[in-house]
Amino acid sequence: MLNLCKTLPLLLFFAFLSACAPVTEAAPTATLQPTASPAPTQPPCSTVASEPTPIPGVDSRFPAVRPDEWSKGPADAAVTIVVYNDFQCLECNDHVLGVLAETHPKDVRLVYRQFPQPDLFTWQVGTVIHEWTHNFLTLRPLGLNYGVTPELRTMNETTAPIVENEIAPLLLARFYPTLTASHAHLGLVAWTPNVSQPDDPPPFDFRAEMRTTRVRADELLADGKIDEAEAYMEARRQFFWDNGYAIRKLNQAYFAFFGAYADVPGGAAGEDPVGPAVRALRAQSASLEDFLNTISWMNSFEDLLKAIGQ
Repeated sequence: MLNLCKTLPLLLFFAFLSACAPVTEAAPTATLQPTASPAPTQPPCSTVASEPTPIPGVDSRFPAVRPDEWSKGPADAAVTIVVYNDFQCLECNDHVLGVLAETHPKDVRLVYRQFPQPDLFTWQVGTVIHEWTHNFLTLRPLGLNYGVTPELRTMNETTAPIVENEIAPLLLARFYPTLTASHAHLGLVAWTPNVSQPDDPPPFDFRAEMRTTRVRADELLADGKIDEAEAYMEARRQFFWDNGYAIRKLNQAYFAFFGAYADVPGGAAGEDPVGPAVRALRAQSASLEDFLNTISWMNSFEDLLKAIGQ
């Protein structure tokens, strides 16, 4: 205890001296200065001489830009880009052209022209016309009596595709001429290009094969061979499946539904006489309008047979 009392003042004295000693600052370390990276080399500018498109005295392959077309940018822009595209094509709608027009708002003009995808668009056009025909018939006896008899249903479902198949090509040729073969002389894509090769196997004829199936199944059922008919239809279903037609169940219910579409010979209608009678009425009618107005007011299959003289 005594030794602690003697040494404590000395410790406090040395602590006081160290606290009062001057503080020397460490010399600052040198910072690395960034070295300038070499400027990227740019290829020398070059002028490319080319003839304008189209060259003077030669008609353009595409119609001139109209004031009412969808466009972005001034009409007097130095560059006008005409874009043929489809709003429904997700892969086609690139934003590069939009960025180009925004980057050069005074120099670039974009003109958009709807160029539908043929397969999808033709299906849409046909569906609209087909269903419009059903709506037209709904307000007349043929539509009001749709479910009264199987014959009336077949008359209705056969009339709709007949109208569809006649109006759709006219609509496409008038409003989308670049999709049709009527402009083949311009070198554009034809409406139904022939891409088959001479050595290609003949395509699978769904309608012909389905008609064969329906006729044979009806024969077996007429002879009372129900088990054989069911086995035959299952074998044919697998045959259609192997050729790309995913039919879940092939039976009389299938024929009852799809057999109503008899606008062309063959198919699930088999030997049903309603389809040929409807087509005969169309053949003897002066126009599609005359045919539609005549059949829409029929109340029975007998009315149709009477109209075609049977």
